[in-house]
Amino acid sequence: MHIGVFDSGIGGWTILYQLLQDMPGHEYIYLADRSHAPYSEKSLAEIISFSKENVRFLLDFGCEAIVVACNTATVMALGELRREWPKVPFVGTVPAVRPASLLTPAHSTIVVLATKNTVESAALQNLLQPYQFQTNFELVGTTDLVRYIEAADWQTAQREVESLLAPYASATGVVLGCTHFPLVAAEIQQAIGSPVPFFFPNEGVSNRLQTFAPDLGGQGSLQLFSSDGQKLETLWQALQPRLQIMADFATLHSR
Repeated sequence: MHIGVFDSGIGGWTILYQLLQDMPGHEYIYLADRSHAPYSEKSLAEIISFSKENVRFLLDFGCEAIVVACNTATVMALGELRREWPKVPFVGTVPAVRPASLLTPAHSTIVVLATKNTVESAALQNLLQPYQFQTNFELVGTTDLVRYIEAADWQTAQREVESLLAPYASATGVVLGCTHFPLVAAEIQQAIGSPVPFFFPNEGVSNRLQTFAPDLGGQGSLQLFSSDGQKLETLWQALQPRLQIMADFATLHSR
């Protein structure tokens, strides 16, 4: 089955990595919309327009299902995509606030690290609302961290993480509400100090996709594209160690 996956950049690789582990038999086409990144500083109308362009690109490749591997695009554009293409199965990516609340002690302090657009969105508030009486959610929004990760500027990304999370040393868990942020999981853990559970959307996205796109075996494939024409294969290989670290954190620290 042809599966399309898109994000504003390379952050969606954290979702793609999970899909490749769980369902390696599919033919994946990944689009990084790097010419418009980061989405977190764009308007609602722009994000909807960019997301529709991405879907058209993936449908032209024969994709039969599409994963929106971007929290910002999911909370701001997924509804429009489903209305535009009602017969196309879409899987969105949302911050894992439900498991974070249900799987930590009552009145825990959970940091939700996301983009500014996601933090300010009504969609996130709707996700949080059922759990706000039992969990203290601290929302931390950042665009700069996305930009540093996209540029593979890991030293600056580490300094940004330390600055953002300095007030939350007593946090009892972290929701990674942007698909870029698992790429700096180790830096986030270091900034928090003590080991705390991380809550990723990866497994939930994979499980949802498997409900209508089960892996039937066979040899899969992967094609990587960027809207700015850049070749991504070398960067994909270079990020394999960080993606594996992310996977290790998901196994050891998620619940």
